[in-house]
Amino acid sequence: MAEASSSSLSVIDWFFFMVLDIGNTVIEDIPLNTRFAAGLFQAVAVRAAGFSIVPMNSLAPAVK
Repeated sequence: MAEASSSSLSVIDWFFFMVLDIGNTVIEDIPLNTRFAAGLFQAVAVRAAGFSIVPMNSLAPAVK
C-alpha cells in the first residue's frame, strides 16, 4: 500500500512539474525529451534522497 502511495505521489509531482513550470525559462531551456526524464527524476529523487535537477528556487511556487 505504501509503495502505491509513493508511486502515485511521484506521478502527481511529475505532472505538476511539467504543467506548472510552463513558461518558466529555466525549465523551458531543457529540451522536451530530457525535460520528461528530468521531471520524473525530480519527482522521485527529491522525495527519496533530496537531490534535484534544477534549483528549487527556480521552480514554480506550487512545485516546491
